[in-house]
Amino acid sequence: MPTFGDLSTPIEEVKAFYLFWDDFKTWRDFCQHDEHNPEDSHDRYEKRWMEKENAKLRKEYDKEERKRIFKLTELAYENDPRIKKMREDDLKSKDAHSKNKKDNKKRAAIEAEEARQKLVEARQKAIDDAIAAEK
Repeated sequence: MPTFGDLSTPIEEVKAFYLFWDDFKTWRDFCQHDEHNPEDSHDRYEKRWMEKENAKLRKEYDKEERKRIFKLTELAYENDPRIKKMREDDLKSKDAHSKNKKDNKKRAAIEAEEARQKLVEARQKAIDDAIAAEK
């Protein structure tokens, strides 16, 4: 079972902690909530029915336990300063990547325009040289 850790815990261990609790299956039995005692049955059909009914009840309590654990884990996740820092870092990284992408696009457009301008100037110079040579 992973530990909660502290502020210096690596983010991979923090993620492992929350993953463990998201997939947690309780080991609790909930047999104390059984309505029927299969030992009191008169035949095997009644015993099976009682066991089925008890299993349904246990499943409901198991579902409630799972919800309770999930809610607790979600609350801890939302308020964990390590997770908040990770989200901020991811957001900054995405913003920086987006800004770099835009800057690269602008730079490429400027360079293409400069190259086109140089080509136009070179052609104009060639035409001017040809006219000067003809005179």
